[in-house]
Amino acid sequence: MTAAQSAVHRIAGCVALLALQGCSELPSASLPDPTFRRLVDAAEQFDGQEVEVAGLLLLGPESRQLWITRDAYDHPTDARRQCLTLTNTRSVIKRDSVLAEVTVRGVFKKDIIAGMVDLAACNELGISLLSVRGLP
Repeated sequence: MTAAQSAVHRIAGCVALLALQGCSELPSASLPDPTFRRLVDAAEQFDGQEVEVAGLLLLGPESRQLWITRDAYDHPTDARRQCLTLTNTRSVIKRDSVLAEVTVRGVFKKDIIAGMVDLAACNELGISLLSVRGLP
């Protein structure tokens, strides 16, 4: 085998390994896997559906939020497009405060606060949590 062929085989092996690692992160086939932005942009389409989406979980005394990225949380410019309000957090997460990159599963609602005053909300769009993966 020539040096060029050996290099091609090593690269192909690395690509295959990366592809396999990505497969372990695929969501359940039964759940829609919308991106964060798609959930926000097509709220009507996903209203009432069980979804799975990744983001930065912010849980504290006055916050129950999933941010699209850490940068969006650090430098918010449009909370309506960068943040989802979470409900049912106490049933799923047994901690008072969390800041971590996670994947959440739950029921998406286009009006999660439904006219209530909710100081922990960042948006009327949100998810009623069923589970969280990736908590430290």
